[in-house]
Amino acid sequence: MPAWRRPTARARRDWKRPLTLTEKILVAHVHDWAAQTWERGRATLRLSVDRVAMQDATAQMALLQF
Repeated sequence: MPAWRRPTARARRDWKRPLTLTEKILVAHVHDWAAQTWERGRATLRLSVDRVAMQDATAQMALLQF
């Protein structure tokens, strides 16, 4: 099973319903499933970002500062 399918399978099992595309993306990138609360409209997600899209050189310079 691919790594991204494990959290989505767990969410589907825990929530007892199919997931939307947005939920699949968020669940696949959550930092710590056990510590995360999933109350719709109230939860603050801690995500592990694997990719960032930048438009121009200004964004690249801003990224280099951190």
